[in-house]
Amino acid sequence: MKNTLKNIIDEYSVNKIPEGKENEYYTKEQLLEISRRFKAIAINQMILFACLIAILVITVLKYFIEFSRWIEISLSILANVGIIISVIIGAIQYSHIRKFTKETSEDSLDN
Repeated sequence: MKNTLKNIIDEYSVNKIPEGKENEYYTKEQLLEISRRFKAIAINQMILFACLIAILVITVLKYFIEFSRWIEISLSILANVGIIISVIIGAIQYSHIRKFTKETSEDSLDN
């Protein structure tokens, strides 16, 4: 059986949370929101990985191709800035998803 997002959502979510099982289920809307936030984190991590690959390529190519110094420095600065921004955005997105899941579980306990 193929585990697609729809199958996972159908298996672990319900339209109305059963009485006494508030900690075990998310509603479909909550699960879709969590999924959307994890996709944003995944895209951010792909950007981080691309920046790391760019630094690796620059390092390898500089031994075979004679870059002028300013091109090498500017490419390295761009890649490093991409890494820094990606890490900061990833930390912010992760804190938002933790806050959302905590609020969601507290809301389900209050009901």
